[in-house]
Amino acid sequence: MAPPIESLALLLSGTAASVLGSIVGLGGGFIAVPVLRLFFGFSPELAAATSLVLVFANTASATTTFVRRKRVAFDLAIPVVVAAIPGSVAGALLASHVSSQVFDLLYAAMLTLLAFDILRRAKGRDAAELAVRDIAGSRPSIGGWLGAGVLIGLVSSLFGIGGGVIAVPLLMYFTKRPLQAITATSTAIIALTAPVGIIVYALAHEIQWVPALTLGAGGLAGGVIGARLASRISSGQLSLLLAAAMLAAAAAMVLRHR
Repeated sequence: MAPPIESLALLLSGTAASVLGSIVGLGGGFIAVPVLRLFFGFSPELAAATSLVLVFANTASATTTFVRRKRVAFDLAIPVVVAAIPGSVAGALLASHVSSQVFDLLYAAMLTLLAFDILRRAKGRDAAELAVRDIAGSRPSIGGWLGAGVLIGLVSSLFGIGGGVIAVPLLMYFTKRPLQAITATSTAIIALTAPVGIIVYALAHEIQWVPALTLGAGGLAGGVIGARLASRISSGQLSLLLAAAMLAAAAAMVLRHR
């Protein structure tokens, strides 16, 4: 593929992944990683590192919109972000020691389990339709969220997806916040933790900056678009969209090794 065509493909992929990522609060990495693995032949660590640049650009732009609309629950985000820092460092260091097949299958299994669990729990979640003013409602223990933060940071850097696939379900399961507030808070968590993994990957020279920045440019535009669309989609629709996107990404990763 010629470089200009490849750059255009990366730009469009980054924009599309970021629109979807912002809507469901995952940062777009869960779409970008399969694309980089399947269509561009990136190694697991290179795909994760490149995706994190997209994830940061996407979530940073989306977070500014969510903060202006007062949708981010900072009482949840701050302890998670603090604990996610060592997890992010560990995940980036671990990525180079995981084989391609193990990486892809673990990735697919994680997304599949989360997709079905989110669908199951979302069916009876009446609280998801509460007004955004209830964002300061329940307060889980600090210790619990610190532990969650370590896990989110580890998954974020290891798979290059920003940790949203962990943050969104945890926020859904252990709080009664509306889903729109959950996705906004998850997006803010990712925006604040992704730079840690990027720095570790950069120091290890595992980022190709031209494709990463091209993908990230799409992320900037997609983040704003997705954040605006999120407020126009119901919680039920968000849950279905989230699960469908996870299952599609999981299938792509498994089919790679058939």
